[in-house]
Amino acid sequence: VTLPYRELKSTFLCFLKWLWKFSATILVIVYCTFLHYATLGLPFVPYTDDLFLFGWDNLAKEVESVSQRVEDQSGIRPLAVGMDPYQISSGLAFYRAKLHRGDRQKQQAAIETTLGWHLFGWDALMYEFWAKPKDYYGQAIIAVGSSKIRVEKPYFQKRFVQVYSIHSFDVTKNDKFVNRYYYRVLRNYRQPRN
Repeated sequence: VTLPYRELKSTFLCFLKWLWKFSATILVIVYCTFLHYATLGLPFVPYTDDLFLFGWDNLAKEVESVSQRVEDQSGIRPLAVGMDPYQISSGLAFYRAKLHRGDRQKQQAAIETTLGWHLFGWDALMYEFWAKPKDYYGQAIIAVGSSKIRVEKPYFQKRFVQVYSIHSFDVTKNDKFVNRYYYRVLRNYRQPRN
């Protein structure tokens, strides 16, 4: 016994309407869960390592702390250089400036002292146009990378008078581990020596 086309169509539409009620509810629950995870996290669910935008406030505070120590020792504010094409530098420029809300001078200094890895001869997108490497000869630099290999000595030995040891900081968001970043303080940036 087959149903006539009209009854079949009507039955199918009723089924879709019934199914939509559950689909909409499930979609809302999934969406709200994702937003909660992205903003506050979920209990017992760690952040994954590839979540680029998580923990930037914490990373910016750590870099500012290192920057302040170097400035206290040398009297000159060091540059912060993200050791990737643009993500780390852009994130640091934004979040370091955000740390100094209400103080335009410090905000501007945080932005102007954050540069790209074009200082070491690699492509750094817009940073290449904004800042010429020769303008920063003699400066101290804090090289910040998402992996240890990005701040290792071979990159720097011909461009600096002093290369200090590698350190790391764990970046957290809402007291949950997000990622580990590595940094190295470098003094007296110069044209590469052969």
